[in-house]
Amino acid sequence: MARLTRQAAADFELTPGSEVLALVKAPNVHLMAR
Repeated sequence: MARLTRQAAADFELTPGSEVLALVKAPNVHLMAR
C-alpha cells in the first residue's frame, strides 16, 4: 500500500490539474489502467 501511495504522490506532482480531477472522480479506472 505504501508503494501505491508513493506512486500516487508522484503522479499528482506530474499530472495536470484537470487530469487530477478525473483521477479523483474515477480512481479505480486509474488503478486498472496501470
